Amino acid sequence: MVGGHSSAFSAFDAVGRQQVLPQPAAGLPDLRFNDGKVDARGRFWAGTVQEKRVAGLAGLYRLDPDETCRQMVSGITVSNGLAWSPDGRTMYLACSHARTVWARNFDMDGGVPGARRVFAFFDAAEGVPDGATVVSAALAAAPDSGSVFALRPGVSGIAEPEFGW
Repeated sequence: MVGGHSSAFSAFDAVGRQQVLPQPAAGLPDLRFNDGKVDARGRFWAGTVQEKRVAGLAGLYRLDPDETCRQMVSGITVSNGLAWSPDGRTMYLACSHARTVWARNFDMDGGVPGARRVFAFFDAAEGVPDGATVVSAALAAAPDSGSVFALRPGVSGIAEPEFGW
């Protein structure tokens, strides 16, 4: 099992022994790991949070099976809601601080996200995007309001939250 905690990645064996892996956030003040998921090629992705909410200082990191680590996305503040489309060609990543979910073209073989575009924006009444998974053709997001939204692209390409699905 692999996870991100504090400033490092760690692996745990079947009896719970910990092996510390790369520490990409070590020495970076007020930065810690938050949300993470494994892609279809077995790479572990985890985003960071800037605890004092200084805009743009957090990022998204990729830990490969050979234990190399790279920052793949920068310029976010509170990484959340990482998910991929069913075909693996779109990556979704939210910044809770910006109340925005971005979509990016994604190269699954290379593990490389493309340029971001706004997929959904949450106003104050809707809460903030915090966690996500893909269910069929919709992105299910769970804002801090305790609600679950279905997000599907609208006519403009920007998703509108759907309640009660």
